[in-house]
Amino acid sequence: MGTDAGWSGSGALALVLLAAVGCSAPRATDVGPGTTIVSAPIVSVGVEDEVRAVAVGPGSVVAFGGATAGQLTVDAPNGDLDAFVVLLEADGGERWRAQFGGAGEDAVTDLVVRDDGVVVAVGLTTEAWPALPDAIVVAFDGTTGATLWTHVVATPERDVAVAVVVDGEGRAYVAGTTRGSIAPFVSAGFDDVYVARFTPAGVLDAFVQFGGTGFDRAYDLALLPGGDVVLVGETGDVVPGAGPAFLGPAFAVRFAADLAASPVWVVQGGGTDGINLDLVALAVDPGGDLIAAGFTTGQVGPDPKQGDYDLVLARIAATDGTLSFVRQVGGANAHFGSSLAVDAAGRAWVGGTVFTFDPVEDTSEATLWVFGQDDALLLSEVVPVGTHGGANAVALAGDREVWLGGWAAAAMPGARSGWDGFLVRRRH
Repeated sequence: MGTDAGWSGSGALALVLLAAVGCSAPRATDVGPGTTIVSAPIVSVGVEDEVRAVAVGPGSVVAFGGATAGQLTVDAPNGDLDAFVVLLEADGGERWRAQFGGAGEDAVTDLVVRDDGVVVAVGLTTEAWPALPDAIVVAFDGTTGATLWTHVVATPERDVAVAVVVDGEGRAYVAGTTRGSIAPFVSAGFDDVYVARFTPAGVLDAFVQFGGTGFDRAYDLALLPGGDVVLVGETGDVVPGAGPAFLGPAFAVRFAADLAASPVWVVQGGGTDGINLDLVALAVDPGGDLIAAGFTTGQVGPDPKQGDYDLVLARIAATDGTLSFVRQVGGANAHFGSSLAVDAAGRAWVGGTVFTFDPVEDTSEATLWVFGQDDALLLSEVVPVGTHGGANAVALAGDREVWLGGWAAAAMPGARSGWDGFLVRRRH
């Protein structure tokens, strides 16, 4: 739903040239603390604002979105929470903003900017509380912010959209979770995951629903170079095709570009029942394989368990789904990886939050981790956004530059009050 410091241009050129001639890139050691070059707080006085998604598009424009309990446009709020999308120029100047929703709760959970500048945002919408939410997909004109089309994925049960990617033809692949049945599919359990494909004009032209007999939840989606899509999620049971026994709570599934019902492969892993493991962010590395980030309460790889929750980095082979947990990073507190982007040198930029639990006052820090192509931890830094904060979204803005979005507060906030959204651009 899903992510900078001071490096030399000559070092980047060397990495590119080495990759071009087929040599192994050297271990990156030039990742230092970042400098904020753009900072854009998102503020509605006294109520909740939160950035949940960031994407960089053609011309280095940046789109971000999330949820607000206040008023971010001239229009009056529609409900308890409204969804919003803002488009910025490369220098941080605002081009347009939109706030939308029903009488209940609405949020943007992910978005992408197409090659033609159109912004496609996904999330959830609730007409009136306590009604169950529906998944929503909305396309906005990149120049004016006008709504081009809207599609709602709805059953009588709970439906949400959590991730979106677009291919070279402008088709949008949307991943989400449904508690209902979307024809011609029949729900296999408590929750199923789905992937829907939309034409550039917003026509739903392919769909697949997938899951086991328990709960299955979608977290992120990535598009492989050949056009297939991979979804990562969490399960409480055994997902079809993974095996006869529970292999762990994390799973990944690869579907062909036409979303044929039979997956190309399915993989499940992460340890025994009772371990909380979520792979919540997914990206493709320069070699065409996949990197996933998330968090765990157990030990899932070679690194020892360090805290209540540790950040996890995993690699997934695109050919057969082989799942390898390569890094586990933590401490005496709780480390949560929530978003991921991979650069041309194969470095993984992970945005998230570190919580410290204290008898007097709990604290939190918006945090950025950078891992090298060899999975070495190159950087762990607190993003300066306020006394308390958390990073929900990350997107690469260029060589060694990154946009991060999330929430920040002067004190640990209560429900729907006390925190504001933030968007920062940092150069490393």
